[in-house]
Amino acid sequence: MGILFGAGGAVAVALLAHWPSLVSFWTVLLAFGFSACVGLFFGLYPASRAAALSPAEALRQL
Repeated sequence: MGILFGAGGAVAVALLAHWPSLVSFWTVLLAFGFSACVGLFFGLYPASRAAALSPAEALRQL
């Protein structure tokens, strides 16, 4: 959804401002890959650290 809204917004602004639209497939792929890697790292790293704790120790840190 974000890719479609972003590309649609870029095309809409380009049409209104009479600029050429510059939405490249490789740029979208790079941005999606980077955001997926960041999301996976910051989602899995804390989860793996929390899974290694005992339940009592995890509750104590709240």
